[in-house]
Amino acid sequence: MGYLLYGVISTLIWMMPLISSILAHRSAAYSCREESLSPRVALALSHCLRWMGKLLAIVHFFSCIFQYSNFYNRCFCNSSAFSRPGAAYAMIIDTTAQAVQPMAARIGALVLACTSASI
Repeated sequence: MGYLLYGVISTLIWMMPLISSILAHRSAAYSCREESLSPRVALALSHCLRWMGKLLAIVHFFSCIFQYSNFYNRCFCNSSAFSRPGAAYAMIIDTTAQAVQPMAARIGALVLACTSASI
């Protein structure tokens, strides 16, 4: 579901500047011929779409960074605290095997860091 939402939002974001450039071109082409409200409205809509596209692209970029850095993968988010506020729970059971794994990862990271620093 996340990838589908990512694709839909990305498509909307690239369509906004595209429509903005079409409207800007239309308003520039027809502004000399006639003195009506239509070219001015197209130009204003073009500016709004351009700025909204940029703003949404920036928000989407940071949202993707948070998603890929596991910012949203926390106990509070995984426990359904948002959808079921009164009945949400998170089960955390630490076994000895699970407690040893982070220590092994820390030792491995220290060895790799020392090795790369010495080279």
